[in-house]
Amino acid sequence: KATVSVLNWFSITTGLARAFLIRTQTMCRVALVAAALLLVGAHADDSDDAYYYMAVDGAADADGTKANPFGSLAAALSKLGEGDLWNRSPLCGKTLKVAAGVYVQENDVSLQCRSDAPFTMEPMDGAEGQVVFSGREPIKSIGSPWTEVRCGDGSEGCWKTSVTKPVRQLWNGEELQTVARHPNVDHDWADPWPLGATAAVPPRCSFYNEHECGWTILDTDATAFDGKGAATSRGKFSDTSFNGRDFATRGGHVWTRLCGARAPRFIPGPIVAHTGAEVTWDYGANVKEVYSGMSDCAKKGGNISPIGQQRVMIEAFGALDRAREFWYDKEAKELFFRPAAGEDPNDLPITGKTMDWALQCRDCQHVVYRGFRHVGTGAKGAGSADGVTIRENEFLYPTFNRLLLGEYELLAEDAEAGDDEEPGSQAYAFRTPAVAYVDNTFRYLDGGLHISGNSLSSDPCVFENNIVDTVIYGKAVTFNMCRGARITYNAIRLTQRAGGIRFRKPLGSATSEIAYNRISELSCARVDASGVQVVGAENVNAHHNWMWNSNTKGLRYDSGVESCSVHHNVMINNENGLMVKGEYMKTYFNTVLSNSDYKDIQIPDCETRGGVCVEQFNQRSETYNNFARQLAISKGSCKKLLRVGYGDNHNGCDEIGEKGRMWKLDKWGENALRDVYNFDFRLRDGTAAIDIDGPRDASTAAADMSVWAGVRTKVGELYDAGAYEHGADEYWIPGPRAKHASWPVPPMHADSAQADLDLMWAEGAGADSHDVYLAKDAQTAWCAQRGDSSDTVLYSGRVSGNTASLAGAGLKDGEWYYWRVDAVSGGQTTKGSEVWCFKTGGDPAFRLPVEGPPYWPLEEEDRQDFLATLALPAREPCPGLDSYKGTCSGAAPTPQPPTPQPPTPQPPTPQPPTPQPPTPQPPT
Repeated sequence: KATVSVLNWFSITTGLARAFLIRTQTMCRVALVAAALLLVGAHADDSDDAYYYMAVDGAADADGTKANPFGSLAAALSKLGEGDLWNRSPLCGKTLKVAAGVYVQENDVSLQCRSDAPFTMEPMDGAEGQVVFSGREPIKSIGSPWTEVRCGDGSEGCWKTSVTKPVRQLWNGEELQTVARHPNVDHDWADPWPLGATAAVPPRCSFYNEHECGWTILDTDATAFDGKGAATSRGKFSDTSFNGRDFATRGGHVWTRLCGARAPRFIPGPIVAHTGAEVTWDYGANVKEVYSGMSDCAKKGGNISPIGQQRVMIEAFGALDRAREFWYDKEAKELFFRPAAGEDPNDLPITGKTMDWALQCRDCQHVVYRGFRHVGTGAKGAGSADGVTIRENEFLYPTFNRLLLGEYELLAEDAEAGDDEEPGSQAYAFRTPAVAYVDNTFRYLDGGLHISGNSLSSDPCVFENNIVDTVIYGKAVTFNMCRGARITYNAIRLTQRAGGIRFRKPLGSATSEIAYNRISELSCARVDASGVQVVGAENVNAHHNWMWNSNTKGLRYDSGVESCSVHHNVMINNENGLMVKGEYMKTYFNTVLSNSDYKDIQIPDCETRGGVCVEQFNQRSETYNNFARQLAISKGSCKKLLRVGYGDNHNGCDEIGEKGRMWKLDKWGENALRDVYNFDFRLRDGTAAIDIDGPRDASTAAADMSVWAGVRTKVGELYDAGAYEHGADEYWIPGPRAKHASWPVPPMHADSAQADLDLMWAEGAGADSHDVYLAKDAQTAWCAQRGDSSDTVLYSGRVSGNTASLAGAGLKDGEWYYWRVDAVSGGQTTKGSEVWCFKTGGDPAFRLPVEGPPYWPLEEEDRQDFLATLALPAREPCPGLDSYKGTCSGAAPTPQPPTPQPPTPQPPTPQPPTPQPPTPQPPT
């Protein structure tokens, strides 16, 4: 025992000893298995002994039986022991069944099991969807009675309570409240986006729309910051709107959008003084380069805000001046809140975030955590975790910054691109090693997910079938030092200040797949970002993704990348489309249209600095059969973008490459593709981009064609341009898969569908066919059955793929239609989760429809035009859905939407179970 203890201690303090123990464990597997069987006891034949149990009212001295359940995972490990690499915990090989209820607890544990005897934690049978882990506590339970006080601006209407725990996020019922700020916004970051006249758009004067309000535009000539390396780290700025306020009392802090070495950065720091219009703040170690103003920034090669202004936002007690705002004074341990006029917070269901992680699994091995709801908390691995799977969970508000607690570390997107580790402890961030996230939903994150590989593990990083919706700071998901990765079938949308997926510096050269993801509405504050960014990697293949309506590049391969393929992607209406730096890159079969500045596809041949090429790219890369308006390069001698017509295309500004073709659109492409606005990216009949051949080089044509055969089925004599082969039976649609059909085309509430459309959808997982019903009203579509006559439905049929032709259905312009798709597998039918709807005809104004806003324009004239569109009357959703009950003879359940729209946050009360989709397998 002494020897084991010494080795176990050594394994914690040095990675070398840990690696030695793992290798020793492998060599001694037979002996360890026998020893583990003795430790856990001979329970293999007793089914009830395969389980332990947990309940909200578990006793302190519980033994984990169904009659005497544990109260938490930490209590179970305290009772049974965490074990170590040699002596496995009795929990290994067992399942901890959790009863329905709301659990307000943190579990910081370590549990090391074998791959053939993992530990599983999941809801008790019948409790699926009813187990809630909450990081929130009622303020009544941790605070004194609320008493009336004056607000931070001296006005009446605020209340105060003394609390026993720090509070950094507040809810009134299920409505998130706003940290007191100046300038104010009418809508905070978790408020839903309305369906605007041209698209789903952020509300006027919202957290997302800094062009209108929410940030103070500084007089840059009066802005001064101490130089880098100075004895002090304090900066000052002035604005007349600060007069009459006191932002330094009770722990205020400031956000500044500074000039940065690579991009303007959002820097937090405490306010140390406020006199009149002048605020002094401490930027500490958060600022690596400091400039005296905008002109100095430009002179020294820094990057400023693309809107050309330096902006400030203050969070402070002195900014507490309107309903829905709150402030926490960490020194006095007092919480301030301004409810709506006439409300008494003593009578309101107010809760506050008081903890971080329901589960933090340190150095865990082979643990499965499945099927729970989380509100204000999360679950992650830590340390050298390996073989941990987190699946089928829902996370609402899992992370939030700790500025109200006086912690000012840099946020995720502020890391230098070359750093192996991003600075700051980021205790609140979803940073986790060697964890597979599958079938989860993440909504309302203040800081994205950070998934890293484990040098001791051969497993790839896995992120499949997840929804990530509404992220304030940082990329939605960052992958670092993975040993290969599967990043497939995810939906990522709504980031305020950064991009979607970032994959960087993998371990080794294992192949990684970034495929079948739908990514939209990114970087509303417009910083340098991408829907997908790959840095310093090889063999990372991005294919079958949709990226649209974002202030980012759609897909971007940066320096240090080689031997990757980029094919079958769609990028529409982004800041830029596709940019490929690297070598031995293959870029083919992509559809890239209507990205700003005409930058659809960029294949640069060098990186220039000061007019000198410092790094060459794409001397041995190939680009062919893409459907795009324009191919561009960034060679110093090219003052304009290179327009490439029908014919071979380039890897140089002045020369035409020997391989490949690029189809150039004379206009935007409305007539070449069937219905871009409603996600039908197929080529129209007779389009010249059909059958345009491929590489002309006879020495490599056969090999190239054999590669293409593995990713695309040719229809006709030759291959077509773009992401979809004309006449193909299947229409691939990215995004998470469910048991039921999902992701309809045309999308829900589309009001400009074409009368000759086909109905298309993402197949139900495992389905071998689908039943499709089309009607003139929602109730008929929901209740339709096989065999219904044309007097009842306009269309009824079973299809083997995911496309139903409506030829002969007689659709008319200007009318609404309703449809439902049931998934059929082995004779079993999974009814569609809801009725979908669309309207034919109408004006297909420049937009993709309801899933995202137009890009934020840069030029003032364009910006005013854009803001004017927000003032247009809101477009109505499909009529009849408000009275549609979703029932047929009282038998059918009320349908639930399958698409990831930001919902009103659900209360942490037991909910009926929601079917969870099986894990999809990425295609070969």
